[in-house]
Amino acid sequence: MKILKVKCYLKPPNDYPDFDYGRYLARFNVYSICSYPNIVATGQSQFDFKYKIFSVVYFIQSQLSQGLASFVPEPESSLLQAMILGIKGGLPDNLKNIFSNVGLSHIIAISGMHIVILTVIISQLTMALGIIRQKAFWVTLVVIIFYVSMIGFPPSAVRGAAMALLFLYAQKIGRLNYSLNALLLSAGLMLLINPKLLLYDVGFQLSFTAVLGLLYLMPVLKTKLKHWPDLGPIKNIIIVTLSAQLMTQPLIIFYFHKISLISLLANVLVLPLLPLLMIGVFINLLVGLLYSSLGYYFGYISYFLTHYIIYVATFLDSWPLAYFKLAIASLPLTVLFYVLIIYFIYFKLRSS
Repeated sequence: MKILKVKCYLKPPNDYPDFDYGRYLARFNVYSICSYPNIVATGQSQFDFKYKIFSVVYFIQSQLSQGLASFVPEPESSLLQAMILGIKGGLPDNLKNIFSNVGLSHIIAISGMHIVILTVIISQLTMALGIIRQKAFWVTLVVIIFYVSMIGFPPSAVRGAAMALLFLYAQKIGRLNYSLNALLLSAGLMLLINPKLLLYDVGFQLSFTAVLGLLYLMPVLKTKLKHWPDLGPIKNIIIVTLSAQLMTQPLIIFYFHKISLISLLANVLVLPLLPLLMIGVFINLLVGLLYSSLGYYFGYISYFLTHYIIYVATFLDSWPLAYFKLAIASLPLTVLFYVLIIYFIYFKLRSS
């Protein structure tokens, strides 16, 4: 590991009309930035075991990224790298805006949903190979920890990994698990490590409230919509999406001043493909690393699934009134919204 000498002028980060850059950086304990620094290598430090581990992890991430870039064309490759590897640098800004407009931003950022899907895939695969549940837990634990470290420990992924592994551990020891306890424990551990996440990390707030929606609002909606026709997984996706969106909508309006009118339709058309896409991408990467020529053929599967997602998002974004903006950034009004939601849940649960 090299020792670097950095020389530059520090200045506070500039804020933008719809984005508080200083608040964003504060969660990483960064309060100043320097542009165009003069960086000079001054020597070599002693062997650092932690650095060696992370260098290996990021080398693997780099190899997987190059594999996706080789097997899948753009912009599908950049979207897959954001969804699977947490690398968003290559994703075009216009595509990010389109996904935001139609309510699909959550599939770009690796969240608890991705971790839960991956956890289920790994645990089912290990047990299908004849590994008993107790040993399958440890295999899943190692893979999930490695994966979360490879993508840089984003808060939503850490929270999702903690909840998923707590649930698997409860299954392993044969004890019932209370989801709220798991959520509070994982959130508490993250805040213990970095308390700034609570106020400065919008993603942490959104993911936490989304899970609360699944825990408390989803049972109410299931009861209200039980007379709907049984549409298989589509009905469940509708209920899950509604629960998460209703619970996070006040925060979205407060921070982003935007409401998507077609997000429910977009999620119904896209979410069922995510497990299939993740399985296809991992198979594609594994085969491609072993036999590069076969990787190109498997790349067609990843390409067509990702192309479909981009097509759906772009098509829906072109609809008139697909979304509209609200110039509202009132904290008391946001609190009022949540008071009404909590009252609705309490009233419905009490009357049921």
